[in-house]
Amino acid sequence: MYILKRFLLGLFMLLVLGAGTLPAAAATDETACLREVYEKAYSLQSEAFTFQGQAGSPLGNFVVKASGRNIMKPSLLMQADVELEMYSLLGSKFHLQTPCYMEETAKAFVVYYQRNGQWEKQTMKKAAGAEDLSKPLSADASMALVRSAQLVRETAQQKVLKVVFDGKKLADIGRRAMAAEPDKKQSLLARQQMDKLLDAIGDIECTMTVDKATGYAVQSEADLTPMARRLAHSIVTDMPKLKAAEKQQLMAMVDHATVHVATTASEFNAVKEIVIPAEVRAAKEAPKPQKKDTKKAAAV
Repeated sequence: MYILKRFLLGLFMLLVLGAGTLPAAAATDETACLREVYEKAYSLQSEAFTFQGQAGSPLGNFVVKASGRNIMKPSLLMQADVELEMYSLLGSKFHLQTPCYMEETAKAFVVYYQRNGQWEKQTMKKAAGAEDLSKPLSADASMALVRSAQLVRETAQQKVLKVVFDGKKLADIGRRAMAAEPDKKQSLLARQQMDKLLDAIGDIECTMTVDKATGYAVQSEADLTPMARRLAHSIVTDMPKLKAAEKQQLMAMVDHATVHVATTASEFNAVKEIVIPAEVRAAKEAPKPQKKDTKKAAAV
């Protein structure tokens, strides 16, 4: 699951934090124009961004909001204010606001955040040779991911495109990440299940608004509901302890779940510096989840 989380994180950053680097394709008469957009996006140094994600289900709702700044080159550096809200139908509510930072080092990505007023950090090591999904794609690589695209509308100031990313090619990226960072302790069954999850990602549709004066994408929206439902169905299907009736109930609930994300981008190449304060850098590593006893887990 660790590699899948890495892949989904990269996919998230591709769709959300890199609004100016989202790939797209177009009819022949617009290909040259859009290639220029991709090339500008590929050379983007920095930007400001906002993000909002919403997930809803019969059990409750989850909302995450963020606003901040990115420096992409020579390495990723991010500062953001993040707000999380969770509501359940039973009336419980969870709310969290925290400043956070992310930085890329030669060997890892490090995320800093506050919990109970104290700074913590989580370090995610890079795998040697692994594909870095946080980096913008070249124009050729971006267009290779696209299954289809069409012009939704156009004004004197903007173009709005509907883009469909090819799920098979996205899954291939995940498989390359798995091959670059194999988990030797992972069973054959677990690897097969992860392979099924990658196939379940499927095509992803995104709407992108391009500012014609600057050539950058200033807004993007993605309905991740179909992908989320496919992933959830795949997970529920492989739960051996659940009875058929229980699986049916869970899948009915999944089929009423929704996931949407939206982002804006601005201040292109205007963010010159992001400073991580000394007290943030002094944060201790967050405790790692305790691993279950393998023998006991196998016996259950």
